[in-house]
Formats: sequence, C-alpha cells, structure tokens
Amino acid sequence: DAEVGYKFNNAASVKVGMFKTPVGMDFNASGKKLDITKRGMEKFLVLERSLGIMASGRNIAGGFGYDIGYFNPTTRSGLVSIVDTEMTDSDDITARNTVGDDKAYAVRGMYDMGKMLHVEASYGSSEKVDGINDYKVWDVGTAYRIQGATLKAEYIEGKLDVDKIYVWYLHAGYQFTPMYEAVVRYYQGTFKPDIGDSSSLNNT
Repeated sequence: DAEVGYKFNNAASVKVGMFKTPVGMDFNASGKKLDITKRGMEKFLVLERSLGIMASGRNIAGGFGYDIGYFNPTTRSGLVSIVDTEMTDSDDITARNTVGDDKAYAVRGMYDMGKMLHVEASYGSSEKVDGINDYKVWDVGTAYRIQGATLKAEYIEGKLDVDKIYVWYLHAGYQFTPMYEAVVRYYQGTFKPDIGDSSSLNNT
C-alpha cells in the first residue's frame, strides 16, 4: 500500500493511492487481526487493491461509517485477473479492462456498537473485465464479541454476465486466556455457470 490523505473530522476523510478497496469484511481486516492463519475462500471474489481515491467516515451518529471509492480497473482481483488472462491475443485490445476509460468503484456502509457488534454491507464493480461485461460483487458481514466469545458470519457474491459465484462462512471462537483461543470456521463456496452444472466446495 502507498497512500496520502487528510482527515477533516470523524465524518469525513479522503485518501489517494494504492490501497484495499472497501469490499469484504474479512479482507479488510489487517493480517495481524485475522482469526485464522490464512485468508479464506472469499478473497478470490473481492476487488483487492487498486489505485484510486476514497472518502470515508467513522463513528457518525453513534456508530455509523462509510467508504466511497473510485479506482482503476481492479486487475489484482483473483476473479478479474483470471478472466483477463484468459482473453486471447486475437481479442480486441481496445476492449480489455486495462486501458481507456474503464474504471472500478466500491461503496461500503457499516455500524459499530463499540467493540461488541459490527455490521457492514458493501458493493463494487470493475468495468469490462471480459471486454464486454462488468464484474459486480456485493458483500454482507457481521461480528459479535462478548466475554471472550467471537461469532462471525459473512456472505459475498460475485457476478460476471450470467455466471455467479458466492461464498459464505460461519465462525465461532472463544479466548480462554490472552494467549490461547479456540476457533472453528465453516466455508461454503458455489459456482453457478450459465451453461453446465453448478459446483460446490466446503471447508472446515
């Protein structure tokens, strides 16, 4: 990441540079704050990092917050990069998502009740990732913490034309001491193509 910014107050700040787009609850947690040792299946669907500008606000009216970002095409996204790579040399180069006026944008709203409850929803899109269609993704997530216990859930869905991929997880953890916590997380991922059979993968 490389960014510069200015904070006017809690309700308004702005930054410019290369940073994470505001789609995905677990994705936007820093590495040291992850509940498990690796990022999960949903990371493939987020817009990842990109060069852009974003306005943000936090702790508004007792806990509300927002992010509104405008970015270059999100070619670091797992799904976007695969689709872009699969385009052949014969494809019209002017239609690729890495040139011209193509762009990406993302918005996120959230609510925090101190450190006990966090709820957020986000939406993003990157233009013409296959030369024609925009990649669209939306996400909802929540986290609840009380007396050493942590409960989390997140659902993210990506769509390109009529192909759809979605991932969700349920997470539970309990911290016995400041050094030791037991956690369990269940993932479910499903791919529904326009043509052919759907496929699913789960992991615990």
